[in-house]
Amino acid sequence: MSFSNRMNTNYKLHIIDTTNNKDYTLQFPGSKTVLDVKLGLRDVTNIPVRFQHWVGWPDSLKDENTKLAALDLPDTVLELILSREEGAPKPKKQLVVDLASSESDNDFEDAADCFGVDDDMFQASSSKRIQPLMPEDVSDEVVAISHFEKEFENRYGTCHPAFQGTLAEALQASCFQPAKERRPLAIYLHHDASVLTNVFCTQLLCSETVVSYLTLNFVTWAWDLSFESNKTFLLAILSQHLGMGAANTVRNLGLNSLPAFIVITKVRSIPEILTVIPGNVGLDDLMTRLIHAVEVFNNEIRSEIWEESEREARELVKREQDLAYEASLLADRAKEEARRQEFEEKMKQEEEKLMKEEELEQIRQHEEAIKDAVRKSLAEQLPPEPPSGTTQPVSHIRVRLPNGGTIGRSFTADTPLSLLLMYIASEGYPSEQYKVLASWPRIDLTTTDETKTLEELKLYPKETLTLEER
Repeated sequence: MSFSNRMNTNYKLHIIDTTNNKDYTLQFPGSKTVLDVKLGLRDVTNIPVRFQHWVGWPDSLKDENTKLAALDLPDTVLELILSREEGAPKPKKQLVVDLASSESDNDFEDAADCFGVDDDMFQASSSKRIQPLMPEDVSDEVVAISHFEKEFENRYGTCHPAFQGTLAEALQASCFQPAKERRPLAIYLHHDASVLTNVFCTQLLCSETVVSYLTLNFVTWAWDLSFESNKTFLLAILSQHLGMGAANTVRNLGLNSLPAFIVITKVRSIPEILTVIPGNVGLDDLMTRLIHAVEVFNNEIRSEIWEESEREARELVKREQDLAYEASLLADRAKEEARRQEFEEKMKQEEEKLMKEEELEQIRQHEEAIKDAVRKSLAEQLPPEPPSGTTQPVSHIRVRLPNGGTIGRSFTADTPLSLLLMYIASEGYPSEQYKVLASWPRIDLTTTDETKTLEELKLYPKETLTLEER
């Protein structure tokens, strides 16, 4: 499968969470990075990325920014085990309050009565100094979001949707992707002055169900409207990226509607607001509205995905046809050039081959002539074999050749080793190229003192030697 195909493939990750004793089966496109997976599981499992311990990723993985498609996995299903690192701090426990679902803003005029929260709880909370999620008069989105996420975790714990980057980056990751990779953008609008905020954050926004669904189906972003200056800043960037309509929608949100989710989708043209989910809802109602938003988005974008696939298929066919035409032209030109050069090249190769063969034959004949001359010269220098019936001690030498044959002759026992080696060389086996090995002890005679006699070397009265190429 090509890399481009793997980028468009959905990978199914079966994850066993040993810390929370849960299993998750999640799907991520190949265009997502390993860090995206870890961030998603951070929101689902409440285990920060820095404390996540994984088993099952390929050994070749070195960089968390590696895309799933680049891991070259053998299958689209991957089994993983996740646990919290030993010694990592445990997440803070949150107060569980039963939030009733309602559609009316008036039902929430007294949050303490509606949610069953004691007055003592509000008095205890008010005695602590709470830092704003965003400082007043922010001018940098990245710094503001970083501060928001840090203070949000200080208040409500680490189990929450991811709030990172600028609005432009969030739009790019959600709305400005190919149709089949596109997701809705859920913007969470926070306000500390709303009586709904604390319960909404603790019981809805930080609910594992909501976090999991948002992580898998949305790109999330957030802003704090507690200070008027920060609201003005948000309206400016909304106007810049989404137009005055989106800015006016946020401008007209009353305090009794906050906190809120604004769901933005892009189908065909420009990003638009699909729905606004106010904070006066219960968990079930919030999930129902989020699911409905995803269903509406999927229904609207289905035809665009089909058209995009058809367009890509047509473009692919056209590219293939263009490449085939260019290849055909190149092939015709290559054939024409090959026909023009074929005869000359063939003649040149044959001539070079003939010249090389003649040169090699001359070298071979010359080398053979030299070898013959050397062998004859050495043979002439050898003393004759001892005559039969001689009274002198005689050594009978037999030599095994590398090709399996044998040679041999007799020497007087007082013959020096040098004459034996000369005899072997006269047969075409010089000491420079061959070892002469005695059977016992097994030594190379070419490395022995050549002035020693055969009798001194215990090559008497007979011995079988073996030749080995060096």
